[in-house]
Order: sequence, then structure tokens, then C-alpha cells
Amino acid sequence: MTAMRLSWIALVAVLTACGGSVSGSANSVTGSGSLPPSTVSGVGILPATIPAAPPAEFESLVTRPLTADGEIAEPIGDQVAGNRLLMIGDSILASTETRYGGEMCATLEPLGWAVEVAAEAGRFVEFGVSVVNQRVPRPSADQSSAANVNTLPSTAPLPADATDWDAAAVFLGSNYDGDKENYDTKMREILDRLAPRPTLLFTVTEYRPNYSDVTAVINDLAIAYPNVTLIDWAAAARTPGVLLPDGLHPNDVGESVLTNLTAVALGEAPAGEAECIRSQFRDDSAIDEGNGSPNTGGSTSGAPQPAPTTPNTGSPGTTTAVTPPIGGSSGTPTTASPTTASPTTASPTTASPTTASPTTASPTTASPTTAPGTP
Repeated sequence: MTAMRLSWIALVAVLTACGGSVSGSANSVTGSGSLPPSTVSGVGILPATIPAAPPAEFESLVTRPLTADGEIAEPIGDQVAGNRLLMIGDSILASTETRYGGEMCATLEPLGWAVEVAAEAGRFVEFGVSVVNQRVPRPSADQSSAANVNTLPSTAPLPADATDWDAAAVFLGSNYDGDKENYDTKMREILDRLAPRPTLLFTVTEYRPNYSDVTAVINDLAIAYPNVTLIDWAAAARTPGVLLPDGLHPNDVGESVLTNLTAVALGEAPAGEAECIRSQFRDDSAIDEGNGSPNTGGSTSGAPQPAPTTPNTGSPGTTTAVTPPIGGSSGTPTTASPTTASPTTASPTTASPTTASPTTASPTTASPTTAPGTP
């Protein structure tokens, strides 16, 4: 499967470089008009296998990203000296993490990347601020200033720190409370902290009509930050057959499209030990605050089974994972029962056991002061 995946990624790179299709076709728009149906049963169950390259009819969706000028973007691997990649997200990325299907590492590790997927179901944009405050070293004053962001070179030197990150990816906005200004502000905090590291920024499925606000913010950020490469997941998600019936989460085909879109944008990593880095952000207890569960297969029975490379060595019902508050405090490992996180506050939450199956939440319509919920 590794050889087939590498051949597929290489073929896409050649086709796009030679003028092949650079955008997927879309026959219908998901999320426009009425709300999608409730999340289907069984989305809290793990898939039996890791999907390989997308089926032939979806191959046109896997293309190299474009710059704001319409040129094919330079692969991230050509912009960095190391191979450490931090991916930040909600249930869309969480569904590809090793505690579920492990598709992201299975796709990127053969390309030489050392990947941490810091993603939890049900999280809003504030979660990303918590992740970068704990996991990303604070930049120098000139780099962290938003006023200077347009002058930042995309390959500015970083501290020689073995625990630092060479590149990043952000997929946040699938859980959106309707506050466009807050979303923009928090996303800029995240990108300011990540700069000047080359960063992939994903658009999200336009799950509800007001999610066009999220798309607008992301598109503006991709223009404002020279170190950002835009991945248009929203365009891919409009293609029938990519999403689950809930109209938000990718199915197995969609996850294959998503991971391969990531792969062709990254390209091959420079020299370094490829690995799946176990993330401490594995708490899916906020799932009821979001738009439902990660895609974990569609079966109606089964239980989470962590991949062999990231075994859970703790006793049942315990965990050492902890979600930090905004501000970066690492906290102390705890065995307390998980609490429900508020999407509009930064109070710490404790991680649910990694052996527990996520529950399925039905999306609901909410007033502006109540989060509608998301992945």
C-alpha cells in the first residue's frame, strides 16, 4: 500500500505540474439551504482498514494547492530544513489521528514527515490557541507582531530546538458560533504564533449558510500571511460521495482525499526520522458541544483501538493526556472523569479515556449566544 500511495502522490504532482486539473468538479453544494440531517448512527466506531488513494472518480480532487496569483504553490518540503509537522484541528482531523483510523500518519510518514495531529472533537477556534500556546515556542518580538506579518519571509530561521516544528497545518472552523470577528481574531493569534513556519490552512465544509463567514476569513488570512498555503477542502467537500450523510464529516473516501491533499501540498520531507508523534490532545469529551463525531467508519458496533505505534499503557479509565487552558500552562496529568468544555471559554478540560467510543451528537440550531456545535 505504501508503494501505491507514493506512486499516486507522485502522479498527481506530475499531472498538476504539467497543466493537469487543478480543481475538483462539484455537482452539488453541501450545506447550502436547509440544515443537514442528524449525524448517522455508528460514526463513533473505528474503520477496519486505512483507506489508500481515492477511487478513480475522485482523483481530480487531489491537486497541488495554488497561490493567490493562481500559480502552483511550492511544496512545503522544499521550504524547510526539518521534517517535524504539527497539525491542529477539530473532529475532521481527529478522525485521521492514530486513536481512530491513523490515516494521516499512514499517508505522510512514507513521505518522511514526523507528524503530530493535535485535534479533538467538538472544539472551537479557541482550542487552537491553547495548542499553540503549549506546543509552539514563542517567537521573537518582530515575528509575533501582527503588524509585521506581511513582511515575514516564509523561510525565516527558527531556533535550533529539537522539539520545535518545521511546518504546521490548521483545520479549525467546522465548529463555528457565528462570531466572525472572534474567529478572525483567534485565527490570527494562532497564525502569528506559528509564523514564520510554512503553514497549511484548510477551508472547512460550509455546513450551514453562515459558514461562508469562515471561508471568507480563511481566504483573507491566506492572502495576509505569506507563510500560509491554502488547502481548499470546502471545494472538495462539495463533491457528492465525499461526506457522510451528516453533511459535515468526511467518509472513508473523503478522508483519503483529505490526507492525499495534505500529502501533495507537503511533498517529500527533508532528512529526518519519520514517525507518528503521540499527541497529548486526545480529549473528545466536548463532542456534544460540536457538530458531531469524527468519521470512524460507519459500523454500528466496535470500540476504539489505538494503533500499535501508540499504545495506551495506562490502566482502563485513566489517562495522562491533558488539554491546557489558553495561556499555555501544561497542567498536571489527571485521572478525573471528563468534563464538558464550553466553546466560548478557556477553562481546562480533562481528557476522556482513549479506549472510550465517542458518542454521536445530532447537530442543532442555536441562538448567537449558544454554540451550534461542530466536530
